[in-house]
Amino acid sequence: MTKPEWMSGGRDLIREQVRERDKYQCQNCKKKWKEGTRRFDIHHLNGVFGRKSRGYDRKVDIKKLITLCHRCHLNLPEVRNKMKLAYRKAKRQKVDKFPPTVHGGAGVEKYET
Repeated sequence: MTKPEWMSGGRDLIREQVRERDKYQCQNCKKKWKEGTRRFDIHHLNGVFGRKSRGYDRKVDIKKLITLCHRCHLNLPEVRNKMKLAYRKAKRQKVDKFPPTVHGGAGVEKYET
């Protein structure tokens, strides 16, 4: 039987310790995590996220981390802004790589790039 990732130490272990400290409960809406479902998110109170956050998931920084359910985490203004930026970036890259074409369908218009 293989161990869960978080048992191997490092970042996943710190995050699991935060969840345990917070009693597997969202610190915003107080929703309780149910075993067998996706683990709740860990949020950085200092505003660091993404790849930059990996260096901040250390035992000494555990007070700067909190447990949030997915809904509360995704509704944070900084997370919503990050998602909007990522969406815009992906949309620009897709347009740059795949110029629009007319597929002959009704209502499909060609536009200039």
